[in-house]
Amino acid sequence: MGTPVNIQSVEGQIEGGMVMGIGYGVTEEFKCEDGIPKSRFGTIGFMRADEAPKLDVILCVLEERKLPYSLGAKGCGELCMIPTAPACALAYYKLDGKFRQTLPLEDTPYRKKKR
Repeated sequence: MGTPVNIQSVEGQIEGGMVMGIGYGVTEEFKCEDGIPKSRFGTIGFMRADEAPKLDVILCVLEERKLPYSLGAKGCGELCMIPTAPACALAYYKLDGKFRQTLPLEDTPYRKKKR
């Protein structure tokens, strides 16, 4: 992401992206049929703030990699959300040996078994 200029803002972006990725991976289900959304906003299963796990953001700064003029500053936005759902799947696989291939991940404490 470049050199962090506003640490608090960068940490907030990363935490938000991780919570989005976790929600996408374990709680949110957006149903579509033939490209037509069938889910209502309130039924998708968005993760609430009080359901989010505690997250630690670790920033690594390499002084020799600074770019001129902008000091290497770039936005990180939701880039940190990309690997989060697969990371959740791998974590559950390592926990119980079950290979989950659908999102949201099934048989987790966040998702009840479908009847």
